[in-house]
Amino acid sequence: MKKINFIGNYLDVLRVLSASMVVLFHLKLLEVGPPALLRRLPGFGHEFVIVFFVLSGYVISWSADRKRGTLGLFALDRAARILSVSIPLLLLSTAVSAALSMGDSLQMVEALFANLVFLGQSWGIDSFPASNPPFWSLNYEVWYYVVFGCAYYLRGKTRVVACILACALAGPRVLLLLPCWLLGAAIYFAPQKLGRAAGVVAVASVLVLLALSALKVGARIVNPATGFELGQSRTYAKDWVTAFFVAVHIYAVRHFTFRMPEWFSTAATRGAAVTFTLYLVNYPMILIAKSVFGHASATLACTLLAVVLVCCCTWLLAMLTEAHTKRVRDWMIARASGPTTAT
Repeated sequence: MKKINFIGNYLDVLRVLSASMVVLFHLKLLEVGPPALLRRLPGFGHEFVIVFFVLSGYVISWSADRKRGTLGLFALDRAARILSVSIPLLLLSTAVSAALSMGDSLQMVEALFANLVFLGQSWGIDSFPASNPPFWSLNYEVWYYVVFGCAYYLRGKTRVVACILACALAGPRVLLLLPCWLLGAAIYFAPQKLGRAAGVVAVASVLVLLALSALKVGARIVNPATGFELGQSRTYAKDWVTAFFVAVHIYAVRHFTFRMPEWFSTAATRGAAVTFTLYLVNYPMILIAKSVFGHASATLACTLLAVVLVCCCTWLLAMLTEAHTKRVRDWMIARASGPTTAT
């Protein structure tokens, strides 16, 4: 039987786990289901977004290092990946907001255009589709791609100026969580020096995270004053701590030499391939389920409907969006290359 390297599969599983935890958190947040069930659901949606940031820093660094392309190709890669999913989901979210009368028309249009250009969380702006708050993190992540691309591919004064401009456009709120993303990049480029201690470090980092959660240490961490509205970055000090131990865990796992069966690799890869869509589609689908049941939303039937809607819409939209990322990328490269080289 063919065996597959462990780390890639592990990161895929971590992506699926993180996306699933965010979905369960949204069920709890929106109170879709009986109280007895909701009390048992995790309440760590934001923390798993931080896990995504660390994963993103690692994976993007791996991709850039492996392909060794140019800033232009890097930008096209990221644009194809993000836009092929974000545009359809933005339109869907706006439609759901309108159908559920969540805000006025002006607010919907402002949120649509602010998030189309990923400025929804820059400086004093705090805008996302009313039916899809998770879009906040996409505004953060895209600017992390921009900062990384400028720092990795450019040289000299051009790199400095480009990074400063990117940071200026992103704004202080977005930059507060940039260290979480950069930790992921750092552990990719860091040399592997743990040796036999890797297993102990991998387990210990998870135990520390569980202990911090059980002891509610995050609630006791006081953020230094910033002088501006923090929005989703309001717990940035706690998020740095979370990201640090997540990064330590992934760094330790990099040392593992296990190999996984091909069937497991296939399942992990297919699951991870739809996590972007799952992350962006679950909230509006849960809202739709809640609106269908109305005052009876605190029932198991409403929970089941929400789960079915999330699963079906994730599969359908992923087949229409994420599954065609490479095709979108090739089309964008052909357009960017001009008519001569495209033919």
